[in-house]
Formats: sequence, structure tokens, C-alpha cells
Amino acid sequence: MKKIFILALMLTICVFLPAQMDTKSITEKNTLPSSQEELMELSACDTGHYTYSVEDYFQKPKQSTFRFSPDGKYISYREK
Repeated sequence: MKKIFILALMLTICVFLPAQMDTKSITEKNTLPSSQEELMELSACDTGHYTYSVEDYFQKPKQSTFRFSPDGKYISYREK
């Protein structure tokens, strides 16, 4: 049983070790899907004034802990 386990372990190492050492193919495929001209054309389209900015999405909320009253008539929250 011990010999079978060692043999299976060695076969697993022999199969997966060459796949981990193949770094040349990874660096060759390091390109963008769009060309530089296409990216410049897309960035030129962004010339508007937007009502929301990135900071609006990542700021801390001004209100939190919203709760309804037991009868459902009122709502309460904490303001920071």
C-alpha cells in the first residue's frame, strides 16, 4: 500500500511539474485584447460631466441602521 501511494505521488509530481515550469508561454501572451489606437479612441469618448464620481461610490454612508417601527408607520436611522 505504501509503494502504491509513493508511485501515485511521483506520477502526480511528474505530470504537474512541467506545467508549472512553463513560464515562457505566459509572458508571450501578456498583451491587451485591444490595440493602442482602439484604447485612445475609447478614452476620447469620455468627455462629459457626470453627476456621480468615483468618490461618491466609495465614501462612508451618511445614514445607516435603518429600522421600521413595530406598527410600520415610522422609519428611523442613524445619521453620521
